[in-house]
Amino acid sequence: MYVCTIHVVWALIMKIRQEREDDFQEVQSLVKRAFLNAKHSDGNEQDLVKKLRKSSAFVEQLSLVCEDNGRICGYILFTKNRIGSEIGLTLAPVAVEPKLQKRGLGRLLIKRGLQIAKTMGFNFVCVLGDSEYYSRFGFKKASFWKIYPPFEVEDKNFMALSLDDSEEYLDATLEYPKEFNIKNK
Repeated sequence: MYVCTIHVVWALIMKIRQEREDDFQEVQSLVKRAFLNAKHSDGNEQDLVKKLRKSSAFVEQLSLVCEDNGRICGYILFTKNRIGSEIGLTLAPVAVEPKLQKRGLGRLLIKRGLQIAKTMGFNFVCVLGDSEYYSRFGFKKASFWKIYPPFEVEDKNFMALSLDDSEEYLDATLEYPKEFNIKNK
């Protein structure tokens, strides 16, 4: 109980806000550190963020940082994608300062980002990642909505979340922004 209370109090003093241009360098460095020892990383996540900021897929309101005493310790980015005729979002990356990981900061960023995305009228968010982690936020196998990846991946790790609780079947392959360097089908 004591440890849980500390995490809740700590989370309450964190400030989540929209990323500003003067944050770019600090965010780049944070993303690089966060993925340095990640199990599934190509080491270029910080470069992807840089490219996505300049793309038509970039959604300014969904590029969020988390501050602790004026220092950026977390970052999340949602960018537009296409699922058939639907414009959805891709969640990538979520980056947390390595010494602060596993303390709920990623959870705070994801929840805030999803709230903003919903108020902006987006219906679907897709993510490629750990099914146990992302299912905590309501993500399910994307195949539930007949959303398919443009590459081979284990079904459980390609997930989607309906922000409007839609049961609509999209029956389409997700098209990532070209900056992801994924050959879309």
